[in-house]
Amino acid sequence: MSTLVTDVPVWGTVLTLGGWVLAVLVLRTVPAAARVVPPILVAIVVVAAVLLVSDVPYDQFARTSAPLSALLGPAVVALALPVHRYRAEIAAVLPGLLTSALAGVVAAAAVVLGLAAVLDVDPGTVATLVPMHATSPVSSAVSAGLGGSAGTAAVVAIFAGVLGASAGPPLLRALRITDPRARGLAIGVSSHAIGTSRALEIDAETGTYAAIGMACGAVLVATTSAVVAAVPGLAALLP
Repeated sequence: MSTLVTDVPVWGTVLTLGGWVLAVLVLRTVPAAARVVPPILVAIVVVAAVLLVSDVPYDQFARTSAPLSALLGPAVVALALPVHRYRAEIAAVLPGLLTSALAGVVAAAAVVLGLAAVLDVDPGTVATLVPMHATSPVSSAVSAGLGGSAGTAAVVAIFAGVLGASAGPPLLRALRITDPRARGLAIGVSSHAIGTSRALEIDAETGTYAAIGMACGAVLVATTSAVVAAVPGLAALLP
């Protein structure tokens, strides 16, 4: 790609927004795919393809897409608005929400640790996979603390988010789980921010409970990982 383009300070931002707009347009023309494939997955493929074809280093792309990255924090904070709107309903079921979120996080960690023990997985890989159901920043920090690869943990967390956003809603429909509270919490805990954005596309209530699931997941993944590292039998699976 011409350096006249890549040297533009915000070309990464333009590419990202262009990829998103293209993804939305493509999915609008194929409604059946739109029910399964989230726009973010298509946008990721578009951006990755452009970077590969143009041979542009990721660092350069990240630097020129910094304006969008800076909006991630405010976007997460903005999720408090729908939570505030449903605050009375949330307060009424809060114990159940917390218990369910904890069950989901513990089950996810148990699957990773159980497979690691059976398949004799490398300890570094285990430390990288254990926190994958938290948002990328949390997953990276927790993985590094456990002795894993922070960079790989971020990639795995993004993959988990995309997978949950894609497969979560159809799976919940197949299981006939229709309560927006259960649907949202399940998507938020399993696929964090990417899943939450998908849940908000379904409806406001599902998105609200997904936001709660994302927040609970981040805290509980960090707490559960600390417990894993403190229990001798489980810590033996880590570096």
